Amino acid sequence: MLWTFIGKRGCCSVCAFIIIFLIFSVYLTYFRHPPVDMLLRMNNHRFSMDSPYNVTSKSLNGRKSSQLDAQKDINVDLTAAANKETANWETFLREKNYVSIGEVFDSCDGEKRKMVGQTVIVEDKINGGVKTTTFVNFTTEHSITGGELYIDIKYNDKDLYDNHWEVCDITYYKDGIAEEEHFIDCPYPIGFHSFTRDIKILNYLPKGKYEINILVTDQIKEDMLCSRTIFFL
Repeated sequence: MLWTFIGKRGCCSVCAFIIIFLIFSVYLTYFRHPPVDMLLRMNNHRFSMDSPYNVTSKSLNGRKSSQLDAQKDINVDLTAAANKETANWETFLREKNYVSIGEVFDSCDGEKRKMVGQTVIVEDKINGGVKTTTFVNFTTEHSITGGELYIDIKYNDKDLYDNHWEVCDITYYKDGIAEEEHFIDCPYPIGFHSFTRDIKILNYLPKGKYEINILVTDQIKEDMLCSRTIFFL
């Protein structure tokens, strides 16, 4: 009866309208991000790796550390040096008015780790939306000739992706530079190192909670960098 009333062309128009409406509704529900200032407020919390879902080197590949390990991490008495490093990074965040969404340590071991970096979320003034910026200052006690980078990504607290790569083979594209750059130029020399890395948060990612855990080891399987980042879109 509807077909007779509106005709074949009218029925096609109605179907097209319904499809467009459904697509638009899905976009508004899952993919349309809030304005940048609201995104920054959504992520403006005191971030800490010390939580019931903390990362350890044994649990990085998609396995959560136990509640016992997490409690041990929370109750650990940090050394004076570790406390000083943490205080320095907190001062840096306050002075720059940065929104912290992640921390970087020189180890995943809660008993001896020292903070060596922070990940913040900032406005991407070039491409629109937001991006993350990671600041790291660390020292290597021996030359790095190999190792691995492990990554574990969760979306809304569910496993989304995990993988690992040879650390000396990792390349990436830096904003404004057409050629690939190496994450680490091996052999990586002994001594103090400082670097900053920007990563664009893609505008088409669905809304929700994202958690990224990264562990970098050297050629003798010792932890070099351990980070955890959590943000909301």
